Amino acid sequence: MEAGAFDGGDDDGGGTGGTGGSGGTGPGCGGSLFEPVVDPLGESLLGPPALGLGLGEALEALEGLQVVKNRCDARSAVLIERIRNLATDRLYARTPGSTTCHDTTIPGFRPISDSLADSLAATEIGCALRLPERSARLLVDQAHLLCRKYTPTLGALAEGAITWRHAVTVIEQCVGLAPHTATTLEHALLPTARNTTVTRTMHRARVLRAGLDPGAHTARATAAVTQRRLEVLPDADGMAWLNIYLPAEHATGIGHRITALARGLQTPTENRTLTQLRVDVLTDLLTHTCTTGPPPQPTHTRAAGSPGPGGGGTGVPAAAGDVPGEVPGGVP
Repeated sequence: MEAGAFDGGDDDGGGTGGTGGSGGTGPGCGGSLFEPVVDPLGESLLGPPALGLGLGEALEALEGLQVVKNRCDARSAVLIERIRNLATDRLYARTPGSTTCHDTTIPGFRPISDSLADSLAATEIGCALRLPERSARLLVDQAHLLCRKYTPTLGALAEGAITWRHAVTVIEQCVGLAPHTATTLEHALLPTARNTTVTRTMHRARVLRAGLDPGAHTARATAAVTQRRLEVLPDADGMAWLNIYLPAEHATGIGHRITALARGLQTPTENRTLTQLRVDVLTDLLTHTCTTGPPPQPTHTRAAGSPGPGGGGTGVPAAAGDVPGEVPGGVP
């Protein structure tokens, strides 16, 4: 790809990510975004020759390949932002009384929702990359932040010095901070991202953020609570995942309570694992009328391990007073 072939901004010649200048070659982007992505290790990465590499050579080749992947991810982010800008321009062009300029002082200006433009871009990208629209929308949001607000992080990604996950971690930790504080945190965090894992980078970010803005944690926690949600994700073989996003103290309390109830059902004749018991307890609590008191005296028996109707639950209709996850006589 020749230099200057890409313009990350709108069609009026703006550069990438608020870097200034034409062609997006300003500070933070780096010229490497526009240079050909060349395999630094030649054909040693391709085909049978790779099989003859020694341990050190194979590790070096793997490291070199990761650098290429990182640079490609940076280029992808810039292209995604370009697609977003073009989608915005298309909406303005098709909206009567609107212009492609974002200056609201222009007579006849009709603002168009960024969300609508993002959705259009996500749809186009999802089709091109065969991604769910939600995943594509996340890519659009992340690319926009990298190109418009966190260009030093984009530059590090373009150099191959950090991975996409590191880049996303940096911007996620900076979001919500005051602009000058976010800039300080980004510059302080990038050296860590270059030399350690994503988990350690995240931990370092929390320490730095607490020192730069002590009130940021409370603000972020308050904002995160508004995003709480429950999702059901279908899976293969008639199964599904139940995902809940909620405050950590609630999640921890629910987990401990379910585990305690499940451990109370473990007996020498119980053949279910603790993991299975925890799931069964949760299922019974949410689908039957149960209490957490002492188990009732059994009035019927069923062979241990024999599921009743409904498979993984109790296998019998639950009555008031039943213990979650337990069938009279000890059954799954």
